[in-house]
Amino acid sequence: MLIALTSAAVGAAVGAYLAAPQGEPTTRAQASPPIRHASAPGTSTASPPPCDGVGCAGKDPQSTGCVTDSKSLTTQNVGKIVIYLHYSARCHAAWGGLTDAEPGDYATITTSTGDTQTAKVHWGYDNYSMMVDASDPAVGLQVCGYPPKGHGCTNTLTPPPAPTWSPHA
Repeated sequence: MLIALTSAAVGAAVGAYLAAPQGEPTTRAQASPPIRHASAPGTSTASPPPCDGVGCAGKDPQSTGCVTDSKSLTTQNVGKIVIYLHYSARCHAAWGGLTDAEPGDYATITTSTGDTQTAKVHWGYDNYSMMVDASDPAVGLQVCGYPPKGHGCTNTLTPPPAPTWSPHA
């Protein structure tokens, strides 16, 4: 009897959670407000980048904080998934992302120098890749998405010019 009541309570809680309205789908690599620190008048309030260019390659944009100034340079639909090319001027790094996907779908960011990182959906509907070096403004960046049937890619873009971080800018 106790097992049946416990099972019913757990089932009701899970059912209520699944039936609750969900917000708009988002990627985990969305930008959040820049981190600001108090400083003397006339000095920059931006914090130094947590990594820079090649030092960011292979690192997580969320855990490093590179998402704080990230921008989506381009998006594209590939079948029913949406792929994104994210860029952080502060970190001179880029990464790919995908949403509206299913487990097994993936997106790969590739540089014109051959560096790649892949974002694969293992559960849920979205994911993002680790970062690639985007410090050279001549290097092209492209994200390709791979749903079960077919694939598609964004246009190749170069990183926008970004000022070099300076503690007294």
